[in-house]
This record gives sequence, C-alpha cells and structure tokens, in this order.
Amino acid sequence: MRVILIVAAWLVALAPLSAVPAAARSLAVDDLLNLEELGQVSIAPGERWMVAEVRGPYAAAASFQGDYYGRLATSRLYRVNLDRPGPAELLLGAGGGYVAGPIAPDGRAMVVYRLSEAEGWRGGVLNLADRSVRWLEGAPDYGVLGRTAQWRSSAEVVFIRRRGANLPVRLRLGWNAMAQLPELWRRADRGEAAVSVAGSGRFSDMRPSLPTSELVVFNARTGAEKILARDAFVDLEISPDGRHVAALVAGRLAAPSTPGPLRSGETLQRHTLQVIDLERGGISRPLAGADILPGLLAWSPVHNIVLIFSRRPDQPWREGALAQIDAATGRGQTAPAGGLAPEVSIGADGTVSVRAGWLGRDPVILARDRGARRADWYALHADGPRNLTALAPAPPSRIVASTHRGLLLDAADGVWSIDTRGRAVRLAVGEGWVSAEPPQPAMRLSLNAPPARDWTALLKAGPGARLMRAGPAGQAAPDHLPAGRLIALGAASSAVLQVDEQGVGRLQVKGIGGAASALTLNAALADITPARVARLDAPGGVAHWLYLPPTSGSDQAKPPGAVQKPSGGWPMVVVAYPGAIYREPPSKYAPGALTFYTNPQLLAAQGYAVLVPSLPRASTTEPMQGLTAQILAAANLATASGEIDRDRVALWGHSFGGYAAMAAATETQRFKAVIASAGISDLANYWGAIAPDFAVSPELGAASDWGQGWVEKNAGMGGPPWTARERYARNSPFTYADQIETPMLLIQGDQDSIGLGQAQALFSALHRQDKPAVLATYWGESHVITSPGNVRDMYARVFAFLAQTLAPSQDHADGGSRTAPRPL
Repeated sequence: MRVILIVAAWLVALAPLSAVPAAARSLAVDDLLNLEELGQVSIAPGERWMVAEVRGPYAAAASFQGDYYGRLATSRLYRVNLDRPGPAELLLGAGGGYVAGPIAPDGRAMVVYRLSEAEGWRGGVLNLADRSVRWLEGAPDYGVLGRTAQWRSSAEVVFIRRRGANLPVRLRLGWNAMAQLPELWRRADRGEAAVSVAGSGRFSDMRPSLPTSELVVFNARTGAEKILARDAFVDLEISPDGRHVAALVAGRLAAPSTPGPLRSGETLQRHTLQVIDLERGGISRPLAGADILPGLLAWSPVHNIVLIFSRRPDQPWREGALAQIDAATGRGQTAPAGGLAPEVSIGADGTVSVRAGWLGRDPVILARDRGARRADWYALHADGPRNLTALAPAPPSRIVASTHRGLLLDAADGVWSIDTRGRAVRLAVGEGWVSAEPPQPAMRLSLNAPPARDWTALLKAGPGARLMRAGPAGQAAPDHLPAGRLIALGAASSAVLQVDEQGVGRLQVKGIGGAASALTLNAALADITPARVARLDAPGGVAHWLYLPPTSGSDQAKPPGAVQKPSGGWPMVVVAYPGAIYREPPSKYAPGALTFYTNPQLLAAQGYAVLVPSLPRASTTEPMQGLTAQILAAANLATASGEIDRDRVALWGHSFGGYAAMAAATETQRFKAVIASAGISDLANYWGAIAPDFAVSPELGAASDWGQGWVEKNAGMGGPPWTARERYARNSPFTYADQIETPMLLIQGDQDSIGLGQAQALFSALHRQDKPAVLATYWGESHVITSPGNVRDMYARVFAFLAQTLAPSQDHADGGSRTAPRPL
C-alpha cells in the first residue's frame, strides 16, 4: 500500500517497507535482553575452516561490568568445515566467554581469549582440528587500535601481555571506578590516605605512570615463551619476513599543542615507536621526540622498512609527514613528499587518520598537490612524487588489496589496478559492481592494512545478488550470493548474514564442498510482530522514518500481538538526535539489534508510533540554533499523515539527543512529555567533566579531553568556556530552566562520563520551581543503561511516564495505550 499526502504544497510518501506477518506476539523487553549477536567471522588460510563468534543471550552473562564485559562473557566459538559445509559445531565448552583472535598462516590454529568470573581474562592458542588449547601465562591485551596479537609463523605468535590488573582497559571501561572505589573508601575508613592525583603543566609528572605491558613471543607447539620488551605497548605489526616487529607505545598525556577547537576522540596521548629484532633481541627507538599517529604501521613488501606518520609535538597533524624506518639500522627518514600535503582526515568521532601504504619499493599516500582541488594517490619516488590516480574521475578512497606487484583501489566509478610502473587501469567488469570487502575488526586494519592478494571482491546487489573476485589478471565467474550482508570472504568461500523482518539471523556459508545454513541467531523472535516502518520525505531531500504499532489494515485480519489503533490516531514519541541523517531505517532500531536506549520496536509494541527524524546540522551552527524548529517540522509532517494524534506527542532523546530533548523543552510546549537520557544540560560543566574511570585511575591515560572535544567541536562552541561565555550560556538548557513547563523524565547512570551533575542540575532547577519532573539515577551504569534489571526498570518507568502524560482526552479515550499507569 502507498499513501500519497499533500502537505503544505509538497508531496509526502508514506510507504510501508514490509508487510505485517501473522506472528503471535509483540516484542518485549526480555526479548531485547535475550538477543544474540554475531561477532567476528574468520575464514582460515587454506579455507578448510570457518570460525564464527556468537555472543549471547545477553542476559545470560554472569556479570555486567562495564560496557563490553557482558557481551564477551557470553561469547561462544563455532566452526564450519568448508570441505563439507553444514551446521556449525561448538568449538569449546558451552560455558561461554570464548573470544576469537587471529588464525595461524597454515590455518590449523587460532589465538583464543577466555573471559570468566573465576580466572578473569586469559589468552591461548586453539587447535582447530582437535579443539585443544595451550594457554599463555598472564593476561593478553585486547585493543581497538590495531593488533595485540599476530602470528610470526605457523608456530609462533607475538602477544602484547598486560601486567598487574587482569582485565584489559577496554573491558574495564564503565566499571573501573566501581572496582577501585571500595578499597579507597576502606583506606579512608582505616585512617589511611586514599587519593588519586593528576598533574598538568610543570606538574604533569605527578600523573601515575602508564600501565606496563610485555611483548611476548609464544611457541604454540611447545608452550615456550620469551619476553622481548616491557613498555606501554598498544599496537604491533610484524615484518613480512618475520624478523622484526614494529610496536606502538603509549606515552604521556600532553596539553593540546595546536590552536583551534578540540574534537572528541582527538587523543592527547603521545605515542612513540619501537622496532624489535625478534631473532637477536635488539630494540631501536627511532624518531626520538616525535609523536607517532596511531593507524599506520605498514611494512614494505620487498624490504625491511616500516612506514609511519609522525609530527613534532608542537605541530598539528596536517603538518605531519610520512617517515620510513629501516629495521636494520633503526634509523628513520622522511619520505620524499615533494611539497605534497597529506590528506589528513578527521572522522565523526574525532579520530585523526591518513591513508598510505606501499607500491613495490615506493611509499604511496593520499595527498594534495599545491593548489589542487582534490586529493590523489601518489607514489613517493626518490626523484619526486608521481600521481597514480590522475585518470580516475574521482580519487579512489582506499586500497582494497595489495601485493608486491601492485595495488587495487576502490573509487566511485569502480576498482582501479595500479602496477609498480604506475600504470593505472580501471577493472573492466561491467556496470553495477561495487567493492564488497568485509569490515576489519580494528581501526588501523580497516584504514591501512589491506589484504595481501591480487584480487578484490565485487558485489552486484539486487535480486539474485552475485559476488565476483576480480583483479588485473582477470576475474572469476561470479557466484550467486544469498541476500544479506557479506561478512567473511576467501578465494573460494564466503559467509553471508541474513536477518529477516522479525530479527532472526541466519549465517549462510559457501565453501569448496558446497553451501549450507550454518547458524541461526535469535530464533525466539520468529513469532513476533515487528513495527511497521514508513518513510516520510521532507523538504531538502531528507527522510524521516515512522515506526507504527503492529496492527491490521482495514482489509486484513488482526494478527495476534497487534495493538488496537485509538480513534484519534496513535500517540507518538519523537526520537531525536542532532546531526543524524538516515537514508535508510537505522539498523540499530531493527528488531534483532541490541539497542537498549530509545528503542522504537519496544515503544511500538506498547501502542506508540515512533518518529525517527533526520536532523542535519551545519558545523558552524550553534547547537540550539533552529534545533527545536527542526524537530517540530518533522513531528508536524508525521501528524499530517493522518496516523498520529497531534495532541499526544512526546519527545525522547539520548546523549546528544538528550541534550536536544532538554533544549526543546525550554522552547516549546508542543510536547506533552519529554524524556532525556544521558543528556547534557550545562555545556560548560560537561566541558570540564572527568569520567569516573579516569578520575579514580589517572594512569589509564584519559582526562577531560573527550568532553572538551565534544563541546568545542561537535557541539560547535568553538573553544573553551572562557573564550565564549555568552555562547555557552545561550546554548545550555539549564540556563532556561525557568521556561520549561512540560513534564520531564531524566535518566542518568552514575558512571557516565558526562557526570551525574547534568541531570541533577536540571532536576534541581525544576524542583526549585515545583515543576513536574522525575530523576531516575541508575547505579553501576555508564552512558547506556545495560544491566538487565536496570533496563527492565527503565522501560517500565518510561512506559508508565508516557501512559500518564500521554493519556487520551475524554473526547477519544478508548484504551489505545497498552500499559496501565503505575507509580513512577
């Protein structure tokens, strides 16, 4: 069915994306809490084995410490024999907590991690054939920058192993303060000193030293190990001949050295490099005093030189340069860039990166020549740089495959092949084929570690999707591919994840010996009736997404689990997030997605329509400028569809969306209820906030730079509070608390980096005026409420709050809401 509406002189299409199945029930909070997720899926070299990591059911975890712990604690590993594909076999014990690592070059063994209440975090090597494990002493790291374990050969693997605290920092986030505070309180109770100290400026040395780790080479066949070095290692890359390892070392925190606003995610941590001889044990520390950019550790395929990107500590990254480090001598020299400006990118999260690699003996980099309108890929020869992609209509964005003979690069018009002589040719594969390389598990690997092969994967989507492996030597006959998301790829095998309308996932595997459905995830969702999703086309070419409660049309029988539509239309909750642009329905709001906040599927199951609007914003716009008008325009578009009761509309936002909800409450009474979870009411206060994890343990390496970066750049304040006092005040909802009349529910976790003070300050202001507000503080929670008991309580409170504040008027009171009011 397609309904065309004329609204304010433009056409709006309200088009359901899926039919309503005759399922048996609506989605419940416990369905969300018992979801499974597919983690890493790897195809072993030689393509005999595929290993899949399955996490969940989420609520089955023995502990919910921090942001990642609960998910990994339920992880299980499965294998599929690609010679005879069939249902996946459980690799290790059913107790869970097993996490996949890299697979050995001969495809027979794999690094495996184990998280358990009894033993904490461990690492070892799993034999994929007989399922035996040889465990490493101590706790290996588990990082996000690049590699913390890599195979040197089919027998030896190099680990970064943590000393002291058992859990890696990544698994301690959101929980570290809770773990450390009881002992600090006991010390104070005993009359002892209980203090955490951080220094700045000439007192910077007062900050505790960073945790020391060890670089260890481990023989998986004999169990022997050798400690190579001790320092604060965070990333490693082994040379192609296995002789050397380049290791990134986290150094001291430093104040921003460049002018202009900070960005969230723009680390103030300095990094250095060590190159270690794995045979003789020698260690070199090249480029002393330089700051090394995480995201690039690229060894030449033909000689022992590693490529990095560095700057002086007083330079901005855009003035940095590529450097080549000779492993034999330990010396570094700047690559001959010939006046090129490296294309330094800054991601949405503030991460700084460059794109670079090797073409035979020459470094290559994405850079701009003086006065050029676009960036291109250049080979840096000793006699000067050479533009490799001048013939491409648009510059290729990334290297998708690499060998010592050439590169394959992905561009808007297809994949380009470039050989060592610099000859560039677009692969002649026909129209409609796009790059389909599966994602890599870590930041550096996704940026600058393309697979070492002379072909790449191309996909032609649509009915009867096809997968082609193509390179400069030609292409193989396309394979027919099941509809879904390609998540693993080999020369003759692949894995596709299919997820249906109810959220049931199926891992479809193709190997040398045939094809099979290997795994099913979230089978319990098969009988739910999901929300109906409709598109609203708005002016400016943006789309909003309207989630409607599961109900029957006039020509359909009412399915079980459906909700009776009120005579006045559905009550609606607007879920707002400034800057979001949704060209498709957000995947995080699909029935099988483990999204605990602002979940439209759960709200729709309770009889609420949910509007998820696109809210584009310019980087130069102040955060409150025009925001309420944008949200209201989207809400008005939805109410004009005839599906919505315009007098029963609420607003819910999380994080920056929580800020938006607070801001809108100060400027309009159009909404009958406002919910703000993890919202920011006072920008100046958040600018200086230090997360509890790092306040208790300054040695973990972070201070207040995330909040400072978010406020200065993401929120658009342009600098610290003392440089823009009025700008901060006029964009802080707390400043206008006297103008709030709408009932508010404020939700906040005590371990959140934004601090309890944000919700507390606004609640106190409303309480001072005797205005209707509820403050729900969840203990042991970070930026997202994740403990099952707290998730259940949060949604019960949200449903009760909406039932009370969006109750139908007497004119059309007909029991449209499915949840009876309860005490808040």
